Amino acid sequence: MPSLKSKLSKYQSHFQERKIFSIAFVNRLMPAKLPNEKNVSRAKEQLPDLVLTLRHRRIAVEERIRQDKQNNYDLPEYQRNKQKSYKNANVQNQNVPFESTRSRRSRFTNSCLISSNVFMRFRLIQNEVYNIYHIFFKQAEAEVAALNRRIQLLEEDLTRAEERLKIATEKLEEASKAADESERVRKALENRFEIEDDRCTQLELKVRQMSSLLQETENKFEEVARKLAMVEADLERAEERAEAGENKIVELEEELRVVGNNLKSLEVSEEKALQREDSYEEHIRQLSQRLKEAETRAEFAERSVQKLQKEVDRLEDDAANHRARNHALQEAILEAAAQ
Repeated sequence: MPSLKSKLSKYQSHFQERKIFSIAFVNRLMPAKLPNEKNVSRAKEQLPDLVLTLRHRRIAVEERIRQDKQNNYDLPEYQRNKQKSYKNANVQNQNVPFESTRSRRSRFTNSCLISSNVFMRFRLIQNEVYNIYHIFFKQAEAEVAALNRRIQLLEEDLTRAEERLKIATEKLEEASKAADESERVRKALENRFEIEDDRCTQLELKVRQMSSLLQETENKFEEVARKLAMVEADLERAEERAEAGENKIVELEEELRVVGNNLKSLEVSEEKALQREDSYEEHIRQLSQRLKEAETRAEFAERSVQKLQKEVDRLEDDAANHRARNHALQEAILEAAAQ
């Protein structure tokens, strides 16, 4: 039967190996850089708790071993000496042949002079100690198995957490891409809105300019229409004066014809004409003067009519140009308002 120290050292080495394996396995499963820092910190926080739990279990096992050892020391001195001698004999007999062990055991039995009753008590105590050690070893194995199951469950939880972390990371990347796309669309819409706002501002400025220009054009058109009405009135009066001059010219021509007839009659009656020559010459001179004045007035009236006609034509052209500009401005304003 192995000694208590060997069992303790074996259990401690096994426990240390499991602890090192668990820590190495957790460190191997944990990635170097996780996208989610909360899961990393949570896993790192759980690892010291696991190590502390294993350490407490090891302390409890050592305490149990120490108590069993103390209980063994509480036996009478002769029983402990016998048990020690028996253990030493077992240790010595582990590496020797069967015959040599048998001879030594016989010599040891003969030397100690152990009676059958004492030997039976020794065997009972040995069986009890073996049962205690066996129960303790089973408990330790059960605790180690429980710890292994706990480590396996923690590994499975860690694997599931990593899978959830991977899914969450993928969703986070998709959400980041969607957010980047939304941000790009938002910036594009903001730029477009700024461009449209600037365009609307420019169009409003153009509309105000067009409105002021239209108002100015309407004022000019009203002024031109007023001047045209005045020119038309002047033209009517000039036409009336021209008609009056023409009538007067007709009358003067009639008078000239009468004067010609009179001159002919005067030529026939030269004597009478000579007598009345002075008066007729004066009358002719007056008539000639009146004729010249009438011709001058007629020419002036004709020139005035031509000037007025030219002015009327120019005003009509200006009015047509202003109407065209007014129509173009109205179309531009309607187009700007439609945009």
